[in-house]
This record gives sequence, structure tokens and C-alpha cells, in this order.
Amino acid sequence: MPKIAIIGVGENNLFNHPSEITIENLEKQKISIYRTDQNGEITIRTNGKKIKETNATKNSCKTNKGVI
Repeated sequence: MPKIAIIGVGENNLFNHPSEITIENLEKQKISIYRTDQNGEITIRTNGKKIKETNATKNSCKTNKGVI
């Protein structure tokens, strides 16, 4: 099971992506969601055991144990 989902999508896109169903399904599975329209640039770093997600817009950082 994935621990994170990265959704590359433009703000106010004509297709209304991502769909509400997609977001609901990810949330039900407790998967961390990162969206370029909300979070800006997203960077994922791993040493093979730990994952570190960062984003430039909110300048926040979160660390998860495990591997995707």
C-alpha cells in the first residue's frame, strides 16, 4: 500500500482534476496527499528506508518511515 500520493495538476484546471472520488479514496486509505496546485513544487527524498517529502510553497517538511 502506498504511503503518499503526488498529484500533478494545474490550479483551476478545466477538467476539475483531481476528482473528489480520487481524493476520498486516498483519504480513506490514510495516504498522504501532495498536490502541485496546493503545495507547489514537491520534492521526495529517500535513503531506501525513510521518505522525506518537502514542498517549496508552504516550506513544510514531513518524514515517514518505510519505503513506497
